[in-house]
Amino acid sequence: MQTLESLLKKGTTILKDNGLEEAGLDAWLLLEFKTGKNRAYYFAHGDEPVSDETAAEYLTLIDRRAGHIPVQQLTHQAFFMGYEFYVNENVLIPRQDTETLVEEALKVVKPGMKVLDLCTGSGCILLSLLLERQDACGTGVDVSPEALEVAKKNAGILKVENRADFVESDLFSAPYFCEKGGKDSGKYD
Repeated sequence: MQTLESLLKKGTTILKDNGLEEAGLDAWLLLEFKTGKNRAYYFAHGDEPVSDETAAEYLTLIDRRAGHIPVQQLTHQAFFMGYEFYVNENVLIPRQDTETLVEEALKVVKPGMKVLDLCTGSGCILLSLLLERQDACGTGVDVSPEALEVAKKNAGILKVENRADFVESDLFSAPYFCEKGGKDSGKYD
């Protein structure tokens, strides 16, 4: 039976051998995700045995990460503007530098404004704006129905589904967008 420490070392080695620059961090994040043990627990109980089932599940995640699948897609967790978002292979991973866009938008979004987020993906931009501006509403648009399902799930998790609509459309089909939008007014602030 493997211990927390031996499993972490094995995961780190596999990731290093596959050229991942952040091998130690990625191995740790996946171990924490799979076992639910934080760093303090790990340092105090690194010799604690891990069940064969948990070890196998962890090593499966490590193998997938070695194939360069992002950690966030493996854990289905990404953080943006201090909020946790569900992500999967159907959306891009929210990037920290995109938070600058939201911070700038927050300077101009006024009470009652209607926000349009094109290519919404996980919905992180729109939903973060709605979380920060409790009196705003908005629409997220994406060409991918799978991405829209992720955005809708995030709206539900973050409890803003009553202020967020999601529409399947591309950037160039305005009549299609108006038909599918279900809104009397196609105007946004």
